[in-house]
Amino acid sequence: MKTFSGLMSIFLMGTIFIATPLRGADAAEFEKLPTFQAAEVLGTKALQGENFVIEPLATNDGMMNRFTVSSPDLTSKVLGNEQALERAREMTAIAVIRRSKTSTAYADGLAAAISGPLADAKEAITNPLRTLENVPGAVERLVGDLVSAVANIGKDDGSGEENGLLKDLIGYSKTKRNLAHDLGVDAYSTNPV
Repeated sequence: MKTFSGLMSIFLMGTIFIATPLRGADAAEFEKLPTFQAAEVLGTKALQGENFVIEPLATNDGMMNRFTVSSPDLTSKVLGNEQALERAREMTAIAVIRRSKTSTAYADGLAAAISGPLADAKEAITNPLRTLENVPGAVERLVGDLVSAVANIGKDDGSGEENGLLKDLIGYSKTKRNLAHDLGVDAYSTNPV
């Protein structure tokens, strides 16, 4: 038994002695991530848009390509060719949305989108008896939904989607999905911009 524990001690000491130089080695002594031109993989058109730039040099970690996408709002690292192209499409869509927000058509559309449900709610609140006589049940639910939505403005229910009911009532969620579809981007993107 003493012989086994003695041999084990010698083995462990030898292993530690041999591994010590490796433990202190600089990262420069190990293989660096290979770099390549992002245009070779994504194409030159995808590297720059109205409000974004994909850095010309990218790396590969052995499994996925890594790109850096910069915009006026944010610089982010993305993994994979598809994710880089998706971020490029999203940045282009953001530029289109920002341009449209300054147009009168946007203001008119926003006013129209909000005025319909709010006018219905106003009618239901100011003339509840007539409204309830005309449309039993439906208005009751609408008023209840509006009251609930207004009462919960600014509160987070933990679902990650604030004021979801109010957004649904004024058509925001549907419009967001339609706009994302028209612009060729994911309405549920994790892009923080």
